[in-house]
Amino acid sequence: MPQFCIFTPTYNRRHCLPKLFKSLVSQTKMDFEWLVIDDGSTDDTESLIKSFADIAPFQVHYVAVENGGKQRAMNQAAFITTAPMFMCVDSDDWLIPEAIEVFSSYWEENKSDETLAGLICPRAIVENGQLVRSPVMPDLTRCNAWDLYEKYHFSGDALHVYRTELMRKYQSPVVEGEKFISEGYYIHSIAKEFELLIVPSALQQGEYLSDGYTNQARKLAIDNPRGYIKNKALAVEMSKTIKGKVINTVLYLVGCDLAGKKDAVKMAPNRSLAALCFIPSKLVRLICFR
Repeated sequence: MPQFCIFTPTYNRRHCLPKLFKSLVSQTKMDFEWLVIDDGSTDDTESLIKSFADIAPFQVHYVAVENGGKQRAMNQAAFITTAPMFMCVDSDDWLIPEAIEVFSSYWEENKSDETLAGLICPRAIVENGQLVRSPVMPDLTRCNAWDLYEKYHFSGDALHVYRTELMRKYQSPVVEGEKFISEGYYIHSIAKEFELLIVPSALQQGEYLSDGYTNQARKLAIDNPRGYIKNKALAVEMSKTIKGKVINTVLYLVGCDLAGKKDAVKMAPNRSLAALCFIPSKLVRLICFR
């Protein structure tokens, strides 16, 4: 049984997948399986993945599902794999050749520590074949995912590698009629109880595609407001600073406005703060979420 499951959710990204596959074939350690969940693609992703499976020096699993969004696919993937460690590598990302070898080395030395949920490393950004940004991790050996950003001011994307058992336990909420909730929800839920081992090297690289989640953040909030509310409510709870609580309360109220909820202040994680943030949230809604 391989140690790592590399999970890739994909929807009409056939044109991206060869680059990711090439990076997996180039790994210096093949202690992983590749699990691709096709979220209702219409670009014949299936034939491409099956052609990869015929030549791959590692196990490739392809599962086709009806289009339901990334969180549904990820929830399902955690129960399909038998690998003890789980990471999500999107279709527009790829791994540097030493990624699995480095992750394996770090984890072998620390996996007996049950306070660790897994590992985290920076994700570097590439544009037109050039490295344009490689976030720098703070000088820490371990930290929970929330404090990494709020307390230690890490700025940038990261690749999270979790114990599969925790991915099964901390499933992303599924909201009827919606297809998206930020991955921050399960990441921060895990962060309540566990820390991550910090790998300082950027073992993952990727691009921001025009149809990717990052570039559509506000549209996703508008189209999936109830999931957005859940995520921001958790962020209010997790934040240890006044600034963080205010910002996330404002965004929580924006989500409630988008969802047409009339009892937003009453149901807010902090009613008093929500009352103070109510008018600012209306302005943010009008200016930023039109």
